Amino acid sequence: RIDKGRTPLNPMASRAGRALEDAQLQLRREAFGNARLWWALTAAYFGYVVLGGVSWRLHRHVFTGDERKSVLANLRKGQVATFRKTVYAEYFFPAFLRYHLTYRSHVLCAGLWLVTGVYNLRNQPELTALRDGKRIYSDRKLHAGLSGYAYVITSATKGVTAALMSYFSHSLGFARWPMIGFGVYDVVSLVVAMQYILRGKVADHRRWMVRNFAVGSGSIWVRVFGAIWAACDLEFMKDVEFYGMMNNVILCTGFTMGPLFGEWWIARTRAAREAWLVAMVGCVLSNLIGARAVYRYKSQQRQAKSAERANDGSPPTVEDSLRSTRSSQVVA
Repeated sequence: RIDKGRTPLNPMASRAGRALEDAQLQLRREAFGNARLWWALTAAYFGYVVLGGVSWRLHRHVFTGDERKSVLANLRKGQVATFRKTVYAEYFFPAFLRYHLTYRSHVLCAGLWLVTGVYNLRNQPELTALRDGKRIYSDRKLHAGLSGYAYVITSATKGVTAALMSYFSHSLGFARWPMIGFGVYDVVSLVVAMQYILRGKVADHRRWMVRNFAVGSGSIWVRVFGAIWAACDLEFMKDVEFYGMMNNVILCTGFTMGPLFGEWWIARTRAAREAWLVAMVGCVLSNLIGARAVYRYKSQQRQAKSAERANDGSPPTVEDSLRSTRSSQVVA
């Protein structure tokens, strides 16, 4: 049940608010409407998530394409990204081989968490009757049995291993402790949800399970922000320091976006939905501000290096000139 709150005194504001609310409710109704689309997207992301856990050599092949070749030429070879091998070695494999068991447990459980989570969200038990003041829900044996237990186990493992990998990561910067916090919240939200269902409070259980799935889906938002960044500029794939700075920015904003979206999804009033929507917009803006700061820093760093070469009498390299120009354009 949705409480629409007070009607604004301004008629234009009232109509705009109702239109926004109608659009939000339509999104919520239709978000899971197309089963084929959702399962196709789930299958695609499942493959992406578990690839490194299944075969790190195949993962390396897929993500270290030749930057000198066209996109189609790389795709024909099964390569979807063009990370330089120095960047890949620092942030992917062989770096993950230092704690490969933890990494494999994380990604394989994350893949199963995704599949069971999507199934559970699409097949929630429905209220059928009230008996002696108790709510009776439709029988969903798979939801409450195999799929439910699989979700709990994989979600808990995913959260614990995420916190561990963040703590022991050699490459994380300011994102280390926020990422540990998201891993802890992942586990805590699951525990709270399970306590509610064991006490028979289904509505509260649902809300906390949405929160749990939302914090895990922060990884999806990280890829969305990363894809947008890559569509604007691929420079971060070539520079170890550059990728590290970019990675810290989108990890923080992406995993913040997940819980914010979850709170918007379960908000009960118009005022709450609007507040969470504003928070999501702020998260996107903070990502843009962080990206701008990264490019400004890299531009200043390259200008300082060029000045040092000029003082030494060494001409700037062609690559430095192109990078400086590109960074200046992005910052502008």
